Amino acid sequence: MKVLKKALSNLLKKPITTQYPKVLSKTPEGFRGKHKINFEKCIGCGLCGTLCPSNAIKHTKKIKKVKVGKLEHRVIIHPIHSIDLSKCIFCGLCQDVCPVGAIKLTQKFDLADYHKTLIQK
Repeated sequence: MKVLKKALSNLLKKPITTQYPKVLSKTPEGFRGKHKINFEKCIGCGLCGTLCPSNAIKHTKKIKKVKVGKLEHRVIIHPIHSIDLSKCIFCGLCQDVCPVGAIKLTQKFDLADYHKTLIQK
């Protein structure tokens, strides 16, 4: 009898679960989700890829010509090419070490997509 009474009372209550695909749940403060990269802001220092513990950040090698006075120098830079989210452990070291703030971890947690590498130039 108690079970039937409890079942009937639960039928009248609002469900606790959310309708996930339609209604996104709110993430807590400090959540580290999908990366947002400002490719124009990236100076190509390569620190993010060097400190990445899972080796998820790939860089390209570019030669930039810098003119100082009458002399022209060639500087090798390593801008971000892509981040493999299947390897990333979302530790946030890349965001912390970036001197210009080109990498930000967003609140986005839904990473399902048709492509393996989601962030690519």
